[in-house]
Amino acid sequence: MQLVLDTKGLHITKKEGTVHIVSEKGSRSISIGKLTSVAITANVLLGTDFIRMCVQHEVPILFFDRIGKAKARLWSPYFASIATLRRQQVRFGDTPEATAWMVDLFRLKTEGQLQNLELIRKKKGFASSGINQAVNIIKQNQYNFDPLRDQLIEEARQPMLGVEGAIARVYWRAIGNNLPRHYIFQMRSRKPAKDIFNAGLNYLYGMLYSVVEGALFAAGLDPHLGIFHVDEYDRPTLSF
Repeated sequence: MQLVLDTKGLHITKKEGTVHIVSEKGSRSISIGKLTSVAITANVLLGTDFIRMCVQHEVPILFFDRIGKAKARLWSPYFASIATLRRQQVRFGDTPEATAWMVDLFRLKTEGQLQNLELIRKKKGFASSGINQAVNIIKQNQYNFDPLRDQLIEEARQPMLGVEGAIARVYWRAIGNNLPRHYIFQMRSRKPAKDIFNAGLNYLYGMLYSVVEGALFAAGLDPHLGIFHVDEYDRPTLSF
């Protein structure tokens, strides 16, 4: 599990082989063996004995800013497992298994979209606009991912983007037409958003990117080493 230290003034040390956390309200101890990473979002005091214990057990310590973006990381320079993991990450991106993984992610995303539309249909009933048609179209289009499963990412990228885009247009049109009157929109818009709903959605996506990037760091993966998205300088493309 990930230990999140988000309270100002915490004092973290090693005590009898455990992580010992002291706050104004009391103290508690956690077995280092239960931790996969430590996330710090507030000003806390870290004992060097605690840091050494984390290094010994290959538990990275991650520092995040107020909006959840990873800013720094403490870990051993001799993490052989991290080097192995990074090499495997590079190799994985050049195999059909990477494409199959992306197909599974797209199908999972599509299932979530269908669930959202079904929820709207149940709540609005006969008042829902175009939901039935959107659900049927999306259910048909989602099967277009499957023939790409055995291809390499380079071959499958554009067709997958085409399928995703076709589904997204139908989905967002259905969502936009079933919102309260002041929030209705016709299409997804970014940079800049052209309506209130898209502005909020873009902001929340920005927050989610930081959460995903932190999780990738904690798992030992390189967020800047993309699999589906093409690498860009100083952009965590794997998070996308």
